[in-house]
Amino acid sequence: MYKFRDLYNNSKSAFSDIFALTNFADNHDNPRFLSFNGNINSYKNAIAFSMTWPGIPILYYGDEQGFNGGADPNNRETLWGHMDTSSSLYQFVKEVVSYRQRNEIWKYDFVERYALENLYCFTRGLAMMCFTNSSNTQKVYVTYHPYNVGDEVCNIFWA
Repeated sequence: MYKFRDLYNNSKSAFSDIFALTNFADNHDNPRFLSFNGNINSYKNAIAFSMTWPGIPILYYGDEQGFNGGADPNNRETLWGHMDTSSSLYQFVKEVVSYRQRNEIWKYDFVERYALENLYCFTRGLAMMCFTNSSNTQKVYVTYHPYNVGDEVCNIFWA
């Protein structure tokens, strides 16, 4: 996942304010994520990433419902009559948005903490995010972090 390092560095070089750019997993111009990758955990990763990466997160309507339409117009499913605020995906999105708001991560710089081919970690203030593109369990020791000995941290987005 070293490409995220390149993405960040290239964006910083090309744009005066990368925090003004937008992040999204889905949009109306492309097939929805779940139409070509049905792995719900990968999708949750993509949503959490877009909500925590530097920039302005955008959640395309229906993302929180797991819509999986392919190319236009199939990616413009009807939301009315399909809104389920008790679904596990809706609750996940709600928690990610709440986490972002509680920690006000947009106020903090991006700091890369760990990078491997299949794992990428960064912080925004005291909020640490680690993402993987593997379905296998990843075990790493991140020694470059903002925490003190004895600080309690937990994985609230475990998917």
